[in-house]
Amino acid sequence: MKIDDSKIIKFINNDLSRSEKNKIQLLINNNPKIKFRVEGLRNFSSILKEESKANKKTKMPKNLYEKISVEQSTKKRYVSNNFSNFYRIAAGILAFVLIGWVITMPNKTYLSQKSYLTDKNYYSSKIYYTKSERDQFLSKYDNCKADKQKMFDENNEEVFPVICKID
Repeated sequence: MKIDDSKIIKFINNDLSRSEKNKIQLLINNNPKIKFRVEGLRNFSSILKEESKANKKTKMPKNLYEKISVEQSTKKRYVSNNFSNFYRIAAGILAFVLIGWVITMPNKTYLSQKSYLTDKNYYSSKIYYTKSERDQFLSKYDNCKADKQKMFDENNEEVFPVICKID
């Protein structure tokens, strides 16, 4: 029967059934080559355990440990905190603008539509710079009147306003 290293390692770690363990023990006792391999693997495992204990006891210099552990974690936290705060601020501003838009927009559209006004006597005014243009406009439309007050524009020229009633 051939025995490979995986079976010997299982034998050393007590991971085999009792019958398999007995068979391997007989082979170890009868064959000096197998016995030598088992001792070599046991020594190797003990050396690995000692080295791992020694590595655990060896400490990294404090300043190097702090540079490695603290800077990376703080950079990650700083970047993640800034982006999370940025999104919160942007979401807050967006919410504020949307709420303001929802409140003010319906009022503007309501006022811009003439058919929704409750006052049936709605007046529109027009301004003419000559009397002849005003009189010509008044002759075409019956629902318009000339304003009797004298008015002047920003250049102190006399203007002739007309007021029209829109139904």
